[in-house]
Amino acid sequence: MAFSTSPNIQAGGDTWALAWSLMAGAGFQLSERVILDLGYRFIDMGKAQSGTSDSSGFTNNPPVRVDDLTAHELKVGLRFHFGG
Repeated sequence: MAFSTSPNIQAGGDTWALAWSLMAGAGFQLSERVILDLGYRFIDMGKAQSGTSDSSGFTNNPPVRVDDLTAHELKVGLRFHFGG
């Protein structure tokens, strides 16, 4: 069995896309020194697509395409105040 040490590089092009996010959050005082943080973030990173050929010279791979790179994130945290 033979293994190649040369990397297989996927060809692609350069395109620009707009990525954006929207965030909101609030902090709730639980005690004199403890605050509960709640947050939400929506992020949209656009679309991505690879090329159709690779550097191995043996195959012509179909492009990989992702149409919707988005995420909804909920965040919970605690803040502790130390000292005076």
